[in-house]
Amino acid sequence: MNRRQVGALQGKIHIYVADGDPFLLDVPVRAFQRVLAVKGLRADIRFLAEAGHAVWSDELRKSIHEEMDRVVRAAPAGASLERGF
Repeated sequence: MNRRQVGALQGKIHIYVADGDPFLLDVPVRAFQRVLAVKGLRADIRFLAEAGHAVWSDELRKSIHEEMDRVVRAAPAGASLERGF
């Protein structure tokens, strides 16, 4: 990855997984987290205790919405909040 690619991804990766997921999904997420650290990428990776496989909860939903609201409030006036891929 070059600097531009790293910069484009900074803070844009969000992963939520159960700590001790019964299908072991936390194992590759931990490996990915190590790769991101080596590349110098910041990511929001949360290992949720006692979540089982279904991590989606009212608490997580509220947290995600609060973060989205914070991003919108911090945007400069007139800024486009749409993202192109």
